[in-house]
Formats: sequence, structure tokens, C-alpha cells
Amino acid sequence: MTNDEAFKTLRPMPGCKFGEVNIPRHDAALFVEYEYDPGQRAKLYGPPEDCCEEIDPSVTVIHVLIDGQLIDADQVLAEGLIEYISTKLCEDCSE
Repeated sequence: MTNDEAFKTLRPMPGCKFGEVNIPRHDAALFVEYEYDPGQRAKLYGPPEDCCEEIDPSVTVIHVLIDGQLIDADQVLAEGLIEYISTKLCEDCSE
């Protein structure tokens, strides 16, 4: 099964999504499964127990699709590449 075929038939885990990220340095694209957290606005008024600091949006890369199989991203990708992918996906999700 090719990655394109697998990408069409696989289903993400609950709360997760699939995405494709272009890696310009390698002229390639990676299919990844990720979880997006939209963050939270700061609440600086009201009772102290209801106040909270701002939490930035974030993306957690969970799996990468390799040879038709979802593999744990942290097992096969360098930390810097995972950070790059997370940043790109977070930018896409925020738009």
C-alpha cells in the first residue's frame, strides 16, 4: 500500500487530525497525525480562582506515515523536524 492509498483509508485517533507538511529542504512532504490545542485567552479579571494566563495554541505531532504505516513520530523524526512540522501545522490551524 502506498502512502497516498493509506492516507485515504486510515482514520485519525479521536481528537486528532491528519495533515501534510511540505519539507522544502528535502523537496518532500510528510503525512502526519497530530493533535491541535487552540490554547486559551488570558482572563485577568474577576475572582483570583477564575483568572488564568494566556496559553498559546500548540500542535503535538503523534505519528508519521511511512510505507503505509503510522509510526510514532518521536521514534523516526529528529526533534528539530518535529518542531518545524508542529510550527507549520499550528500556523495552518490558526488561519
